[in-house]
Amino acid sequence: MRTLLLVFCFGVSLMLSAQTDLTGSFEFNGATRDYRLHLPPDDVAPAQPALVLNLHGYTSFAAEQEGYSRMNEVADTAGFVVCYPNGLNREWNVGWAFNRNTDDVGFLRELVARLVDEYDLDPLRVYTCGMSNGGFMSYRLACEASDVFAAAGSVTGGMVPGLRTSCDSSSRVVPVMQVHGTNDPTVAFGGSFLNDPIDVTVQYWADRHGVAGNALTLAVPDRVDDGLTTTRYAYVDPVRLDTLVDYYVVEGGRHTWPGGAGGQAGQTQDFSASASLWQFFRQFSLPPPVSVSSGFRQNTFRVWPNPAREQLHFAAQAYVRELTLYAAAGQEVLRKRIGAGEGQLDLPPLAPAHYYVRVTSAGATEHAVLMVKKG
Repeated sequence: MRTLLLVFCFGVSLMLSAQTDLTGSFEFNGATRDYRLHLPPDDVAPAQPALVLNLHGYTSFAAEQEGYSRMNEVADTAGFVVCYPNGLNREWNVGWAFNRNTDDVGFLRELVARLVDEYDLDPLRVYTCGMSNGGFMSYRLACEASDVFAAAGSVTGGMVPGLRTSCDSSSRVVPVMQVHGTNDPTVAFGGSFLNDPIDVTVQYWADRHGVAGNALTLAVPDRVDDGLTTTRYAYVDPVRLDTLVDYYVVEGGRHTWPGGAGGQAGQTQDFSASASLWQFFRQFSLPPPVSVSSGFRQNTFRVWPNPAREQLHFAAQAYVRELTLYAAAGQEVLRKRIGAGEGQLDLPPLAPAHYYVRVTSAGATEHAVLMVKKG
């Protein structure tokens, strides 16, 4: 009954295709957007599993990426959920001149919000990765949706030229992982009109994390006689000792997913990119939301619930002139004159994220943090 109610409210169409595999769709910006979802076995999954988006390459599609990456096998052991969305016209809008003007950042934000709510997933442990065009998209999400994704990964993808200068430097810096072959004929290791050189991309993120001088060079065991070897460069935080930037260079590797299906030329089976991505992702989570009440002086002002949905309730014991809600980047999204007593505010349409609450009274201005969740 609960599933039928959610389908009615959200317009989500779900079809059971196997015991732990679902397909779904919803309307976004006038188009039907769809996806595939893999749920791990109940005896493996924690109470609130993590979510990984696995994005297909240019001209590919969700089902192909699902079979090719073999990430479901990792999820069934580690207990996380994998979603394989479909890009419109089999592409992701990453900023190339030939991309269609599709709001894929908005679509993927909305998709995460729906999945987190529908399947009670952990909103602080959401990750994105992808093959080729999907890897480019993951970097765009790292720049434009760092409030949603705890970490990002790219396999044979990169950063579009110019993204480094437009990447939001005021936001949280996302840990990233890059896997690339030196002989990739599609997304050139040394860069092209499609992408910055891969070394430049890795250096950019290492610099932003402040770990550029802390790279450990590790040889990946050469388990298969395929003429390919891999070197891993782990950029480690000297205090927490976690790897903030992980870089796998496949010598002689081509435009392939290591450890994936297919057995193509230039595809190494020495390691699994899917397993390595999960080992990297599992180190990270978003900062937990701060209780709004604890941000204000005791017995002066309260705001609830946190996370919030369509409405925000408040109670003030003293006169409060004004409540203002800001986005993480500082944009004002709501301003309301209020007074003593209790009341409620209708929230405008907001993307799931952390927002800042400011209340101004005659004597002081106080701040707290609010988590807004789609309802």
